[in-house]
Amino acid sequence: ENLALFFAQMDPVFVNKATMPSFVDAYMDARHDDRERPDVGRLWKRIVKERRRRMERFLDKVLRPCRLVSVFKMTSGRKALLDRSFDDAALRELMESIDQRESLVDGLVIPLKDTSCRVKVYGTSQGGLFRSQDSNPALRSWRAAQRLLLEGVPVVRPLACVEGGIQGMSWILQQQAVGTSLQSVIAAGEADLEQTARSVAALLVRLDQLNLVHGRMSKRSFAVWNDEAYLTDLEELQDGRERTIDHALSTSADMRDLLSVWHGEDFGRILLGALNDHGYAFDL
Repeated sequence: ENLALFFAQMDPVFVNKATMPSFVDAYMDARHDDRERPDVGRLWKRIVKERRRRMERFLDKVLRPCRLVSVFKMTSGRKALLDRSFDDAALRELMESIDQRESLVDGLVIPLKDTSCRVKVYGTSQGGLFRSQDSNPALRSWRAAQRLLLEGVPVVRPLACVEGGIQGMSWILQQQAVGTSLQSVIAAGEADLEQTARSVAALLVRLDQLNLVHGRMSKRSFAVWNDEAYLTDLEELQDGRERTIDHALSTSADMRDLLSVWHGEDFGRILLGALNDHGYAFDL
């Protein structure tokens, strides 16, 4: 238990599932401890549990209405949790636009004054956003984004969570530049395949270091800006103990779609090659 607390405080970039045995050996050798080495598998599970507990406690504090987020109430009865790091005036203008809409639907795209950007609505669900129900996809996306940003994972950041008043529906609003999905930039021949594939690989490795995997990885799961990949659909994140990155890449029909020759076999080959450079063993 003490070892788990000790290692849980270290950056997952360094202390992760792959490096854990070396760290345990180095720790025991430095202490000149001749006792039997602890079971690395059990130790790693405790570290993951402790990291998750600490992160959840921290997010419970920072995601309350405070200087980081604020609550915006609309005349339609809806209310929203706003990310204060974004342009406050633009967000409030967006809320006023949403206030005038009779309904919000999954996949709705709302243009901003800045024509190079849009806001996409997704993650509709029953249940109140402000009642902190873990089963709410919109709330999971919001919390997952905050966690991943703290962990240095590039994500498409949600601007707001909106709750639909009487209907009890809730949605995530996220900003995306027009045409930045991985699917669209590769299909249009606008991407540097080498740089983009390596960026996606680095993102997947970082998730693996955090013991996370995206449950529905596909070319729709990533946005691209300047050939750098950003993760989206964050409510699909799963515990890596149940579904490792190796398993997800090998069995996911959606991921085979990403690696398929439909958009050119070069992208899939570069992506798997980049993952192998990080210590994996995928067949090219």
